[in-house]
Formats: sequence, C-alpha cells, structure tokens
Amino acid sequence: MNIYYQISFMMTYKAYCLIFIFEQCSSVIQQSRVAIAYEPVWAIGTGKVATPEVAQSVHAKCRDILATMYDQETADNTRILYGGSVTPESVDELMAQPDIDGALVGGASLDSEKFGRIINFQA
Repeated sequence: MNIYYQISFMMTYKAYCLIFIFEQCSSVIQQSRVAIAYEPVWAIGTGKVATPEVAQSVHAKCRDILATMYDQETADNTRILYGGSVTPESVDELMAQPDIDGALVGGASLDSEKFGRIINFQA
C-alpha cells in the first residue's frame, strides 16, 4: 500500500517559508510520496481564484525550490496542486499551466455537475 502525504500551505508568497516546510518534509518529498497544495489565503471561502499566471508563478517557485534543495527529478516528480475556489470556469486555464499538476477542489465538489466538469477539464 502506498501512503501519500499532503502539504498544504495557505500563505502569502514567501520563499523562506516554503524552504522551511520542504525541509521538515524531506523524507516523504524524496520518496515522491507527497502532494503539495497551494491555496492563496485570500481565496479561502471567498470564491476568488488566482489568475493562471499568478498560480503558475507560485507553483514554478515551489518546483524551483524543490530542485535546489533536492534535485530536478524530485522536483519534477512532486505533485503540486492548486486550491482556491477552483470552478468549472477557472479549471481549464489553471490546468493548462505547466507546473500545476492538479486541483484541490473545495465547495465545487459538493455540486455533482460542477465537480464533473472540473474533473473532466479541457487543458
């Protein structure tokens, strides 16, 4: 049985905080047994979603830090998810970004039509 861990961080963009979090989770990151979820604090429960460009820049920064701390293979194999008011209207553009590997879906998962559209995104 594989066990995966999730690191969620809801904060403003601070690289030193990411480094600290990634250091604390070193063993699971190196085993590719972790999914990192980025959720902007201002998106929690607000219905606001980051632009695809902003979300991509944060995800790319996470991947760059992982590559620097560990190696490029570890960075490439780590799943980095976007959470923060993912909707049927926003999912396609978010999932088209190269460093966004998935979505952490909140309230939209409670509506079967919306959730169905999200999981069948068109990137």
